[in-house]
Amino acid sequence: MRHADRCSNGSEAQKYSYEFNIHIKHNEVVTVKGYSLRKLLESATFQEMRNQEFKALLITEQLCELCGKPMDRKEKVLRMIRISDQDDYKNLLTRAKAYDRAEIDIETSEVYFYDKDYPGDVHPSCVEKL
Repeated sequence: MRHADRCSNGSEAQKYSYEFNIHIKHNEVVTVKGYSLRKLLESATFQEMRNQEFKALLITEQLCELCGKPMDRKEKVLRMIRISDQDDYKNLLTRAKAYDRAEIDIETSEVYFYDKDYPGDVHPSCVEKL
């Protein structure tokens, strides 16, 4: 678990995304103890992923029809992905383009594919505003 990672510039700090609130100050990314650091799949290098096996997860965020904010979230294990050569790495990056967002957690060996769904539901508070 890394507690702090130095970023060389501010734009690199924007590549990282997190499950929980994280503070970024002066190009320094500080993670909350006990939580893992995820970054966009496109920013992960082949060398970081080489000869590893990753669990691919599909996370579907069900959004409110009126406000567009998340109402529910479903996780589903898709498969195990082994990155043994450059072709496997390129195929994973190509597959990631089919989703809204793709993240990787090198420490836990998990790849997250995010997708959005509008199931036709709305928040009760959104209905009251109408």
